[in-house]
Amino acid sequence: MMKTTVSFKNLLRWLCAGVISIAVVGNATAGTFSISPLRIELSQKQRIGVLTIHNDEDAPLFVQGQIVAWTQVNNEDRTVDSSDLLVTPPVMQLAPKSDQIVRVAIRHLDLKDAELQYRLILTEIPPPRKEGDTGLSVALRLSIPVFITPVKSAHANVHWSAQWIEGDQLKIEAFNDGNAHLQVTDFEIAIGSSQKVRVNPSRYILPGSRISWIVKPTQGDRSAPVSIHGFSDQGEFNATVDDIEARVDTK
Repeated sequence: MMKTTVSFKNLLRWLCAGVISIAVVGNATAGTFSISPLRIELSQKQRIGVLTIHNDEDAPLFVQGQIVAWTQVNNEDRTVDSSDLLVTPPVMQLAPKSDQIVRVAIRHLDLKDAELQYRLILTEIPPPRKEGDTGLSVALRLSIPVFITPVKSAHANVHWSAQWIEGDQLKIEAFNDGNAHLQVTDFEIAIGSSQKVRVNPSRYILPGSRISWIVKPTQGDRSAPVSIHGFSDQGEFNATVDDIEARVDTK
């Protein structure tokens, strides 16, 4: 079972991955906690998901849970408050070195033919400031994907395209016309036979969404074919991009 510890040591890494945001909260220290698993998957048969939060500190930890609906528009993640799912407990106090079980449940939701996407936002509630505290501190927010699979079978169907744009930059775009997400964890593009470029960061591609990456190769041979080799939560994939879109079917 995967477990992730959120602390100041790996804060920058999580910020680059886009799963933690920082809010200024005054003069208080941020806590350290672990969660497992890192993703919740629900369905008609599995209507309740469970995760565990562990307080790694020697002091109490207060955390608030919130459910938001998750979409992607113009290459950006968008979220909005949602009552489709229930998180319990919504506010929790963890004693030092203790665990807290958190449940996410489907309410009265009509399942569609396509996957539904949400996020569970876990926000640290800082303790009251102490007299004499100085400096700037942060509150940690951890965003956990929640997927609800449709009644029918679900799979991502991703089309890849490449376009040279101004300044010898190459735009790599992935369009998912399937009915489930794909998480691209890592991929590399090859331009012709002489140049390879690793592309970051990891991104989810939700159904009906277009996600793009901009790279600047050291050589700008616009006539050379572009090929892609990468990894996702559905496995390894390859695609060749030339004058037409290349297709990656994860069924």
